[in-house]
Amino acid sequence: MVDFQTELAQLKLQLETLRKIAVGCLETVTMLQGTMASPASSARSGTGGSSLSVDGVRACLTAENLDPSRVSIGPLGGKFVVTPLKYLGDIWAEYNDVMRTLGLRWVSAGKQSHWEAD
Repeated sequence: MVDFQTELAQLKLQLETLRKIAVGCLETVTMLQGTMASPASSARSGTGGSSLSVDGVRACLTAENLDPSRVSIGPLGGKFVVTPLKYLGDIWAEYNDVMRTLGLRWVSAGKQSHWEAD
C-alpha cells in the first residue's frame, strides 16, 4: 500500500527544488538581459559584460543539471559564442533550450557549429 502523505511530501520537496532552479535561472537571464543590451557588442568592447555572460551561461547550464565544461563560452570573432567541445548527441536539445532562453541561436556549420548572440 502506498503512503500518500509520504509521497505528497516528497513531491512537494521536488517541486520546491525545481522552483528554486527555475528562479535561479530566471534571475540569471534577467541579469544578462539587463546588463547586456547587445551581447555581441559587449563582447567586442571587452567590457565586463562578456565575463558576466560567461558566468551567467555557466550558471544557467548548472541550474539545468547540464555540464558547462562540455562547451566553450565567450567572445569569438566579435560575437558572444558558445561552442560544444564535442558532439552532444541526445543532450543537444537540452543545451539548445538553455541557449535559446539566453537569446542565443544555433549556427549549423559542421564541426564549427555553435550558438551565438544575434
